[in-house]
Amino acid sequence: MFMLLLILLAVVGKWTWSVQSRLSKPQPGHHAFPFFAKEKERCPVVYAHRANTGRYPENSLESFLDAAKAGSDVLETDLRLTQDGVLIPFHDSSMQRMMGQSGGVEDYTLADLQQWPLRQHNKEAIIPSFAEVVEALPLSRFNVEIKENKEAVVRALWDFINAHELHDRIQVSSFHHDVLVAFRRLSNNRIPTGASPQEVVEFLLLWLLGQESPMEFASLQLPYGGNKWLDKRVLAMLKKESGPRIQVFTINSFEQIEPLLGNRRFGVMTDTPVALIEKKDQRCKE
Repeated sequence: MFMLLLILLAVVGKWTWSVQSRLSKPQPGHHAFPFFAKEKERCPVVYAHRANTGRYPENSLESFLDAAKAGSDVLETDLRLTQDGVLIPFHDSSMQRMMGQSGGVEDYTLADLQQWPLRQHNKEAIIPSFAEVVEALPLSRFNVEIKENKEAVVRALWDFINAHELHDRIQVSSFHHDVLVAFRRLSNNRIPTGASPQEVVEFLLLWLLGQESPMEFASLQLPYGGNKWLDKRVLAMLKKESGPRIQVFTINSFEQIEPLLGNRRFGVMTDTPVALIEKKDQRCKE
């Protein structure tokens, strides 16, 4: 048993050294990014998940405009690349749920896709390009998730950010670790990024081991409300004044985040931004 413990400690020690040594170029603390600059201290930041207010089809231009008008702090969306190289806000790998068509958006041009309306909440809308969304909302901030594990999407997004001067109004996330590594390298860490699932696990393990290690992300985006162990860790991290920005998902009731209030700033990704904004505004005035 003792030998097994020694072996385990040796493995953990070697892994810890490996993680720390390769994270040689951390992103600055979240205060260093203009993206976070206007957020009020100790007041939750509302991220409109897929810009969905429950009134228009998700990721439609109408939904983005409605979420922004309601006062959402950040508009969250997913990005995919069409056959003709246009970035569009679209979540699913298949078009079936939202458009009733087979295949993925990468199989069609933007003109093709705009023949079939998005359908949700008993309404229809034409799928927009991401450029249409950004141009319609010149003051809004965006959290975008790169859905495809393709370098072409990374390059297209960085070119888009430069062309639209979006550097101070965007945060980038992805479930694909390689995509985030490529984007950080291409952008020279100028844009805040969320942690990949691999980085979340590494960060939590180091944190539990009491290791302070610079990480290559600005934000931890974590599920909240479904796992008591993780929920306790989220609360403990928020009680510390330093560390990465924390954004929890997907929260559709203000009561869910009551235990987190009173600590440092955190983001809330929600499908019901209107309801959360009303409660947040009341609480922040107290």
